[in-house]
Amino acid sequence: MAMVARNSLGQVLWWNVVRVQGTVSPVDGEAHAVIQTVLQAANHGWPDIIVEGDNLRVIKSMQEDESSLASYGAYLDDIKILAITFRSCSFSFVKRGCNQLAHAIATSSVLDCTEGYSLPSSLADSA
Repeated sequence: MAMVARNSLGQVLWWNVVRVQGTVSPVDGEAHAVIQTVLQAANHGWPDIIVEGDNLRVIKSMQEDESSLASYGAYLDDIKILAITFRSCSFSFVKRGCNQLAHAIATSSVLDCTEGYSLPSSLADSA
């Protein structure tokens, strides 16, 4: 899974990729990615965040402040607790095509590191 932090101008501030072993359902993977994103935003001290994701079930659950008994329900509960620590935190659904940079990072086999503040040259065109 990959996370990309951008500023209000769309410039990349930071990126990270985490390799997950085994097979993870798309909804569980997205919920896990959202909690990792919120944790990283808190670690970086960013007071206002918009989390964009391409799994409608997870994003809609966060937007509607739902509680869930689904497999990803515990993630949702943790995300909600973390979200209130920000000055503002919102969740937005984006189509997969809008997530091209994160997808390129997640599927890249040539990365020599797992995070950075500037994109590797091999991914700069994806930004």
